[in-house]
Amino acid sequence: MKSVGSLPLRRIMWIILYAYLVLFSSARIVESDTSPWGWVVAFAIGTAVLLGPVMWAVRDRFSEKQRESLGYVASVIVLLFIPVILGLGLIFENLLLIMAVGVLGGIIGYTIVLLLERMVLPERLQGTSQ
Repeated sequence: MKSVGSLPLRRIMWIILYAYLVLFSSARIVESDTSPWGWVVAFAIGTAVLLGPVMWAVRDRFSEKQRESLGYVASVIVLLFIPVILGLGLIFENLLLIMAVGVLGGIIGYTIVLLLERMVLPERLQGTSQ
C-alpha cells in the first residue's frame, strides 16, 4: 500500500488544472440557454467505459508492445473525430458549449475510473501512472 504523505508538486498542479476546467466548463453549461446535463452524463459514461473496463481488459490480454501499437491506432481514431466534433459545433453554432460538455463529462468519467481503480481493481490491472 502506498503512503498518503504529501502529494508531489506535479500531481497538485494536475488537480488544480482539472478543478479549473471543471469550474470553467460548469459555468459555461449553467449560463447556456439549453440544459445539456444529459450530454454531460453521456460523455462521463462513455469516458468511464473506455478508460475503465476496456483499458483493464486490454492490460490483461495484451503485452506492452501490443498495447503501444493499439495506442497509436486509438490516437489516430481520436484525431479523425476532432474535425467532426468541431464541424458539428460550428454548424449548430454552439462549439464552446459542446467542448465544455465534453470536458466536464470526460473529467467526471476519468475521476470515476481512477477512484474505482484505486479501490477495487487488483494490482496487475492497474495503470502505471499511479
